[in-house]
Amino acid sequence: MHATLKRQAQFAMIGWAIVSQAQVQAQDLAVTVSTAPPPSAVQPPLLLKPSLQLQELLPAAQRSALPTDLYGERASGRTDL
Repeated sequence: MHATLKRQAQFAMIGWAIVSQAQVQAQDLAVTVSTAPPPSAVQPPLLLKPSLQLQELLPAAQRSALPTDLYGERASGRTDL
């Protein structure tokens, strides 16, 4: 009988801990929501600008030094020997 009471006390403590943690998280959420800027204060997204420093194609010397990635279910042919 004593073991049953001890187990019930353990379950009660676990339940209390879960409820207590839920209350703390709810308070944190309330603080986060109340300190969030109003929708009118949110700025529009930044616009991307074109850049002349980006290269469309790599030079042949760089291209030959890079690894080759191969994707697919099947590959056939010969490699350059």
